[in-house]
Amino acid sequence: GVDLARLELNCAKAALRLGKATAAAQRADAALERHKAATRGGTYANALAVRAECREALYDYDAAARCFDDLGAVADRGGNGDDARAWRRRARDARDLRDA
Repeated sequence: GVDLARLELNCAKAALRLGKATAAAQRADAALERHKAATRGGTYANALAVRAECREALYDYDAAARCFDDLGAVADRGGNGDDARAWRRRARDARDLRDA
């Protein structure tokens, strides 16, 4: 369940640090799926943030922007407007990179 999601996330972080963004993205996706199944639909914000960073590293700025937008929505639901604004700024930056 949630422990396996955490394990997948830690593997994703390690892969990203090693420059293996594709493997890291796959691990982050697995963490999100495991967490969603274990919590009946909950969002694992940390895994979503790692997935966004992986997408940026892979130059998939559209996917990165979507992840950052999702993080902004999660922060809004949690009542954290500062984090929401920061995630939306990251989404804008990703779209700017896409359009550059």
